[in-house]
Amino acid sequence: MNAQLQAPTEQPLLSVEHLKLYFPVKSGIVVDRVAGWVRAVDDVSFTLGEQETLGLVGESGCGKTTLARCLVQLLSPTSGTIRFRGDELTSNRSQRRLLKRQIQMVFQDPQASLNPRKRVGQIVSAGLRLGGLKRAEIETELRGLLTDVGLSAEHVQRFPHEFSGGQRQRVGVARALAVRPSLIVLDEPVSALDVSVQSQVINLLSDLQDEFRLGYIFVAHDLAVVRHVSDRIAVMYLGKVVELSAGDELYRRPIHPYTAALLEAIPVPDLARRSGRAAPVRGEPPNPIDPPAGCRFHPRCPRASDVCRAVEPQLTQYPSGHLAACHHPLNVESSDLAGAVRSPLSPLEAGAAAPTLA
Repeated sequence: MNAQLQAPTEQPLLSVEHLKLYFPVKSGIVVDRVAGWVRAVDDVSFTLGEQETLGLVGESGCGKTTLARCLVQLLSPTSGTIRFRGDELTSNRSQRRLLKRQIQMVFQDPQASLNPRKRVGQIVSAGLRLGGLKRAEIETELRGLLTDVGLSAEHVQRFPHEFSGGQRQRVGVARALAVRPSLIVLDEPVSALDVSVQSQVINLLSDLQDEFRLGYIFVAHDLAVVRHVSDRIAVMYLGKVVELSAGDELYRRPIHPYTAALLEAIPVPDLARRSGRAAPVRGEPPNPIDPPAGCRFHPRCPRASDVCRAVEPQLTQYPSGHLAACHHPLNVESSDLAGAVRSPLSPLEAGAAAPTLA
């Protein structure tokens, strides 16, 4: 996986434009009335190139899993567009049905995502049957898929409960591969696994990406794992993308204070290095039903000013290709600000105030 500052200039594999998903909050005993909206995903835009891995990180409740479910059409967005190789998925129902096989998902909990009443062979071969293969071809393909993910042919007749957590996740990966997709959305695929098993699954995903020419959206809260697998990383906070950059660039030079706080929270075994670290971000995320005005991070941000409380920051693109939405960015020079422009991925309602050095 080669890191890159931006997605390729040719037509992207996936293009998400101003995507929103609001859940209604209802009140009333006899008649349900909408009393508010949970803004789970609030004006998110990004692109994904062919065979690229985009990491999606943030605190619990930031909207990353909801966004992932929108991408595979398990949830219908409130507004915005999702395009797969130029074809729109959100409004064209017939086109969505045809392209659905091209986008698959691997879920966080392998125990809950597999039918306990079906054998592994039945689970994985379901996608092969949809492809119209004959019985003999299905048997051959099934054994080949299990071999690809590190299992053996004898596992075909076993039930999910007869496997370890890592093996169950391999079954989930094989099920996703059965329809030969071009994009797999991975929703925290290793968070429920032991550390030793995590590395095995991550290496497996890397090998499969090269073999099947796959694009990945990798959702995770473990920034160490995301750094290892991602070409680019998008950081979400309270339903919005606040920073987007090449993986190495983001870890070396975070621009948004929230990203810097997440990096400071990564456990470090060296006591000497730990003593010089900044204090972690304090407080809890605001209520997504009634998010604060201006920058949504300002109630917890040590650099917040009056403009942060009044004006939502635009998603700014710096000369290096690094994107961040902050009025008082970190790790930037005057020359960076001079070459900064508003990104076309910026939310439509973002304020006009330009970032400044604090």
